[in-house]
Amino acid sequence: GGSNAQSKVKAACEAYVEKVRIESSEASAIDAKGRFERLVYNDPLGRVELAKLAPRHLAEWKKRVLSGGGARGSFNRNATALRAALNLAYQRRDVASDYSWREELKPLENAAGRRTLYLDRAARRKLIDEAPKEVQALLKALALLPMRVGELANLRVEHLDVENRVLSVPTNKTAAREVPRGGDAFAHFKACAQGKLPTAWLISRQDGRQWRKEAWRDAIKEAAHAAKLPSGTCAYTLRHSGITDLATGGLDLFTVAKISGTSVLMIDRHYGHLQREHARSALQKLALV
Repeated sequence: GGSNAQSKVKAACEAYVEKVRIESSEASAIDAKGRFERLVYNDPLGRVELAKLAPRHLAEWKKRVLSGGGARGSFNRNATALRAALNLAYQRRDVASDYSWREELKPLENAAGRRTLYLDRAARRKLIDEAPKEVQALLKALALLPMRVGELANLRVEHLDVENRVLSVPTNKTAAREVPRGGDAFAHFKACAQGKLPTAWLISRQDGRQWRKEAWRDAIKEAAHAAKLPSGTCAYTLRHSGITDLATGGLDLFTVAKISGTSVLMIDRHYGHLQREHARSALQKLALV
């Protein structure tokens, strides 16, 4: 009780991270801690005493986070972590009621919308150039072949068939698929495989370890900052930008879906409108007036 550090929002978040570490997993704890470090610990909300917490504190926090330009979906994930931390404090009787956050931290509606940040080729090159040397191979692969970044990180040297220029992608979302590689992408993957054993990671960190989400996420954030690109730039941005170029570059959606490892339905839902728009403006150029 009293005004010790224990009774502040920041302490409630720290207690929650500890609980997750013990009861769930290290990865989940790191994820929650990362969210709090970005959005709570250095925010005025972190210093508010639980006993004095009011709905307006949460409303102001929400406004600050959303004005930072984040997507509604990622706001919901962050709010969920904060809500869980405050609920734990309530369960442990560190706060008398959940009244102050019950309404304010409800998930936003229509949050699954399109993540539309698109980088043109020059911006993508800039992002790769500004990235730490170590992560450049991963980003370049993502720019040349819009796969899921987790799939790229899971590739081993043996998945690249140099003879037939085919990459076999083992994946958890769809059946393993073969991606025929032309030109630049093939040359890049071949270079990544150089001098490695078949079971080694194809695109690894400098010491040969596998890339993990936290590491590439932070590296891309730094690179985006250095390249003066929008703060929302992430691995998905490269994938999205590549798929956008394929969809508007005359490639049929079936092939786009095969390359990017997703269903034609999903590609049509998220990129079909671009293709139709592109076709419309191309036809407009044929007008005789």
